[in-house]
Amino acid sequence: MKKILKRIVLILIIIIVIYNLSYSVLKLLKIDMSFLGIRFLILETNAMMPAISQKDMLILKKPKQSDLLKDDIILYTENKNVRVGRILNINENMAQISYVVKADNRYLNETEQLLIENVKGKAIKIIPDGAIFLKILRSKFLTLFVVAILFIIYRIQQYKGNLRKQRINKRVK
Repeated sequence: MKKILKRIVLILIIIIVIYNLSYSVLKLLKIDMSFLGIRFLILETNAMMPAISQKDMLILKKPKQSDLLKDDIILYTENKNVRVGRILNINENMAQISYVVKADNRYLNETEQLLIENVKGKAIKIIPDGAIFLKILRSKFLTLFVVAILFIIYRIQQYKGNLRKQRINKRVK
C-alpha cells in the first residue's frame, strides 16, 4: 500500500512540475496553453461581475460555430486584447455569422461585434473560488518547493540504501 501511495504522490508531483514549467515557458513565449482543447482562466478584472469574480476559475473550450449560443460567456480577442464577455446577439448574414458581445459589468453600452475567428474559448464551467487553486498550481514557489522535496526524498532513499548495504556488509563479516 505504501508503494502505491508513494507512486501516486510522485506522479502528482511530476504532473504539477511539468504543468508549472510548461505554463511558465509558454507564458514567456506568449503562447496560449491548453490541454486537449481545454484551458483554464482567471479573470484579472471585474468585467463579468456578478456572474464571475476574480476569485473564480473559468474552464474554457475552443467552440465550433454551432456551439455558440446567446448568453454564452466567451473569451475573445479584439484589437490584440484578450477579453471575456457574454454573447448578447448572434447576427446571421448570408456571408458570415457575427456575435455581439458585452461584459456584464460595463456601465456603458460598449458592445463589440466579432467573428468566430476572434473567439478563443467558451466557458463550459465556472468554479467558484477556483482561482486560488490555479494560482497555487502556477506559482514558481510551488515548483521550487516540489523539486526540493523530491531532491530530499531522493537523498533519504539513497542514504537508506547505503545503510542497508553497510548492515549487509557487517553481517557478512
